[in-house]
Amino acid sequence: MGPYPGTHGEVICSAKLVPVVGPHSPIRELKEPFIQENSSILIADRTGETDGTEFCRATYFCGRNWTGAQVESSTSFARADLALQAAICGMGVALGRTLLVEDDIHNGFLIPIGKSVATKAKYWIVTTASFSATPTYREIRKFFKEEVQNSAQVYAL
Repeated sequence: MGPYPGTHGEVICSAKLVPVVGPHSPIRELKEPFIQENSSILIADRTGETDGTEFCRATYFCGRNWTGAQVESSTSFARADLALQAAICGMGVALGRTLLVEDDIHNGFLIPIGKSVATKAKYWIVTTASFSATPTYREIRKFFKEEVQNSAQVYAL
């Protein structure tokens, strides 16, 4: 069972979005009301807005119940890593995908400045059906689930 026919797949966790800025950004002290009222400071990931993952400003605003907020951005990139690098450099607020930004948060390159919001995207372990029945697979699954639990602490805002 899973997203790919002929394979064994298990959901490890749901993906979330969390607004992040670089450590030297003046925005880091302004927090959420500023984001809601000045959405032009949000750095867009154009791929996340069109690929069905819901890694976009509209999902974040809806998840926060910020109705009527503008979802326009003055800065956008074709890839999430470039949007995050722009945030690190102080160009605005990026919406970081959990698990993708955790090391940058842990190492002080990014600072979360708002609550995380769930998306419909999920992270999976995908393997062959035969390997999924082995003790090795069970150990790998256990390891990943523990790592996800540890990651959840990074986003507990």
